[in-house]
Amino acid sequence: TDAVTLTRHNANLNNVSVDARLGTYFSNFNQTFDVIVANLPQKLILGENSTVDEAGAVSFGVNGGSSGNEILIELLDRAKTFMTPTSRLYIQIYSLTDHRGTLDHVLKNYDAKLLAVRHFCEDSLIQEDPEGYLTLAKRGIIDISERDGHWYAYESAYELRLKTADSK
Repeated sequence: TDAVTLTRHNANLNNVSVDARLGTYFSNFNQTFDVIVANLPQKLILGENSTVDEAGAVSFGVNGGSSGNEILIELLDRAKTFMTPTSRLYIQIYSLTDHRGTLDHVLKNYDAKLLAVRHFCEDSLIQEDPEGYLTLAKRGIIDISERDGHWYAYESAYELRLKTADSK
């Protein structure tokens, strides 16, 4: 509810018309949109009892699902129904998830434009299970780096549009 309240307040301050509602994905909507903005949970959080098997599957994950990207993938699949050829969908893809899998999914379904990349420190999360995160990084599932004794991840912001006949 805080996100909806803050979205409405920010739109008011900027004289922008928005339709912000609380719900699961698009459950309360029956129309298409010019712009959709989503900032969904995507961290792949390893717990004390989590393990990574030989295939790279994580036995326990929080926020974005067991690969960290399940909630975002679900949104990407559902959003197409609520878009027109001129609609724009803005998302972030976080490197502490199966971000390559997410990007592959994006590129199969949308035309994507990279808008920005931001690096940030993730010491508190990665230090809980550095071996588990390093294992995932070595397998190419997540992307983290260590610099000056600190762990870093990044997120990339994208503008997505439905694929056109020309772009398929």
